[in-house]
Amino acid sequence: MLFNVCLVLPRTEVLAGICLGLLTYKPQYGLLFPLVLVARGEWKVFVAAAITAISVALASMLVFGAESWAAFFHWMPMISKAVLSEGGILAEAPERVRDGALSWR
Repeated sequence: MLFNVCLVLPRTEVLAGICLGLLTYKPQYGLLFPLVLVARGEWKVFVAAAITAISVALASMLVFGAESWAAFFHWMPMISKAVLSEGGILAEAPERVRDGALSWR
């Protein structure tokens, strides 16, 4: 999807914005790209991405309910702390992969 943005940006700004808006499932893109777009003065891309991102968020709220968003914001700090600061489940991942590969033979 990111490749598509780079490919269509010079020709179709709105389509590039829609592609960026669909990438909002990756939060780091939601922080990085708006800054780049504003710095470059790509306002059509920025507005199209914002409208797409808001539309996707509203659609998910209609499909899954507002409770899913509330649960996401409630659990996000705890999961971030467990994964990023304390290692959490990622600390055991290499051993689990290794054990899974050995048991597969």
